[in-house]
Formats: sequence, structure tokens, C-alpha cells
Amino acid sequence: MIWHRKDYEAVLKRLLALVGSTEVVEVVTDFEAALWLAVRSVLPRVNLCGCYFHFTQAIFKKVQKIGLKDAYVTDPGTRELCKSLMALPLVPLEYILTVFDQLVVEVEKTDDITKCKELVEYFRKTWLHTTLFCKEHWCWFNQSIRTNNDVEGWHTKLNRKGAKLSLYDLIRVLGREANDVNTTVELVRHERLSRKQTFKTKACEKTINEFWQSYIAQEIGPRRLLFKLSNKMKPSVTWVFPTDHDNAEDPHHDQVNLKTSI
Repeated sequence: MIWHRKDYEAVLKRLLALVGSTEVVEVVTDFEAALWLAVRSVLPRVNLCGCYFHFTQAIFKKVQKIGLKDAYVTDPGTRELCKSLMALPLVPLEYILTVFDQLVVEVEKTDDITKCKELVEYFRKTWLHTTLFCKEHWCWFNQSIRTNNDVEGWHTKLNRKGAKLSLYDLIRVLGREANDVNTTVELVRHERLSRKQTFKTKACEKTINEFWQSYIAQEIGPRRLLFKLSNKMKPSVTWVFPTDHDNAEDPHHDQVNLKTSI
């Protein structure tokens, strides 16, 4: 199903009418142009942020499209370039352009310079020299929550519960979920509910935060920070390339299965 800007605007306006006086402060979403334009139109003062998970997925899909899959696996230079581009949102906003320019120089160290230059130009045009997804909206430096995976997980659970139900049964499921949302909001408000994280995720977050604190303490510079962060991107990546789902929008779709802890 393809949504257009006017569809998103209609839904957003209806949601705002339902929640009443609640003030929307921040919106975290994937990088769908129609949705971004709708949010900016309906909520012009909101802090609009791009999900970091979807950012990395977009980079990997481009790596696939231009034919760098094999080079990523076999060439350390190509792999380091790709991981560095994916980790770029985790460096301070004011140094993103500077560090990117340093990465451009390192393209010459890769096995496939032509394709790596194509990747760099894609990044420049799509994520830097743009008025839509500008870097201010995808920089996650020193931020512990960088994705919308919590709500995506809830959507997955809801889709599973509602699979193959009749309309009336589906309405009952949605009603129960609505009641649960109210309860969850109260628990969060009173600090009686926290995010569930695995030991591995907590350990990774601890390491990333240590990198950030080292930078803040001026123990390392922005380029060294990026190097450390990019190395948290696991070098072993499972590539899954189906032939008939190239336009899948589901963030949990296995078109690119990115094994990374960041």
C-alpha cells in the first residue's frame, strides 16, 4: 500500500483531534518522504528525527544496489568505509561534514574505487546536500534511544494478534490494546516501567557511551570517535538478497539482515 502526503496529513490531523491538548514534542520515524513532508506541514514546530535503524538499512540497501556486497566481505577498506558511513550519525553534529570529507579521501584505499565513489556520492546527495533528510534530523550523538524499534515491535505484535481475524474480533483486540496503552502510559509516568534490553544490548550501549564520554572529556577527537563506533558494527554481516521483494518497506523484512549491536 502506497501512502501519499495528503493521506498522512489526514491521519495526523485526526490523531491530534483525538488526543486534544497533548503537545507533540518529537516524532521519530523512518525516511519516507511523504510522511516527513506531512509531519512538517501538520506539526511544523515538532522535533522530527530519522530512525537510526532505518538509516543503516538504507545504507546497506545502497551497498547492495551498486554491487559492493562482495567487496564488503572481502575488502577491509570497503568494509570500513561502509561501517563508517553507517556510524556517522553517532558523531557530534558540528563534525559530521568534516569527518565525511576525511572518509572521502579513504575511498582511494578500497579495491573498487568507482563503486565506492558512487556510494559516497549517494551519501552526499541523499543525507548531506538535501533539505529533506538533513543531518540535523539524523544525528544521534550522545542519545541512548535512537530508533523507533519499540513501536515497530508493538506493530509486529499487533499484526500477529490480528492475523486472520474477523472485523468484530479485530475490533475487540484493538480495544484491549487501547486499554493497555493507557495503563502503560501511567506506569511510565510513575517510573514503574522500563525498557527491556538483553545483556548484550546493555553491554554495547555501555561501550558506546564510554566512547562518547571519552570524546566529551577531549581524550579522543571526532575521527577517532567514528573509528571506534564503526568497529562496533560487527564485521560479519549476513546478507539476504531475495529477488522478488526489492521494494519491501517492512523494517523487519530480511532483504538486508544487518547484524550490528549499535
